[in-house]
Amino acid sequence: IDWKEVRAYHKIGGECFESVYLGVNIDEEKRNQIIEVAKKLNPEIKMYQMNASADALRLQTEQIY
Repeated sequence: IDWKEVRAYHKIGGECFESVYLGVNIDEEKRNQIIEVAKKLNPEIKMYQMNASADALRLQTEQIY
């Protein structure tokens, strides 16, 4: 067995996630897919959309769910 190629990932449930932050450049289709999956895993999850600030070089968060 080539152990460099073997990867093991622990299964974690939706309850392990409190929030999801979506990037500034995410397209609408991908955004909707992520929201749908996240809500199925954890209906109480908070979803945030990152937006570029108009007056400074920083990102702002907007809660969308």
